[in-house]
Amino acid sequence: MKHSNKISALVFTQNNASKFKAHLEQLHFVDDIVVIDVHGIEETASLASQNAKMRLYQCSSKDFSEQWNFASSKAKHDWLLLVDPNETYTSAIVEEISKLSLTSEKEAYSIKRQHYFMGIPIKYSGFQNDYKIKIFNKNQFTFNSGGPVAVNTSQKILKFTNDLPYNSYTTFDAFTTELHQKSAEIAKERYGRKEKSSVAQFLLNPFYRFWHQYLVRLGILDGKEGFILAYLSAFSEFKIHLHLWLLYRKIE
Repeated sequence: MKHSNKISALVFTQNNASKFKAHLEQLHFVDDIVVIDVHGIEETASLASQNAKMRLYQCSSKDFSEQWNFASSKAKHDWLLLVDPNETYTSAIVEEISKLSLTSEKEAYSIKRQHYFMGIPIKYSGFQNDYKIKIFNKNQFTFNSGGPVAVNTSQKILKFTNDLPYNSYTTFDAFTTELHQKSAEIAKERYGRKEKSSVAQFLLNPFYRFWHQYLVRLGILDGKEGFILAYLSAFSEFKIHLHLWLLYRKIE
């Protein structure tokens, strides 16, 4: 790396060990890799022993912000790279990172993700401006459920010129499994705030969610994939209200 500051990558394990191993091999350009095992994968410890840069920690918390803050505390360096195993760090992205000077703590860097659904690129459906803060100084940021948040209001966010391929759903089962998990988590958050779902929300919110995704967010321009994503978005909204209804009735 040609910058004055070293970078620690923060990574979370996933259930596919072979995919996770392949992803770790992409991170040859970072100086430190902090891996948080929240799934209890047996192969993770073996992978850690094979990579001198990699350090493995267990985190029992299911709270997103607590997991990230825990990982941040274990990083050797102040500059962090947030890593998702579904991302592909192309040579163009790596080259951009290698040219960063990282001299100002009040600067951070965001990268636009190019989404893929079952191997098909998604250009619209609300993902056309999906910029994520990826590189920043941990002394200037904290985490909440939505990702890193600037502590200093004068923080300057710079954008990469290259897109980051993001292929999170290679199978329909993987998509629906994550949809179920996220819906349940959102419902628990609302339950904790003592929110309830009305009959109108059960009936109208999923309907609104579909057409908003399909028309307003231009899912229609993504063809059949855009229609499927809009349908799944509507179904996710329905499941949130269903989970919330079950929680109030103490039904597992």
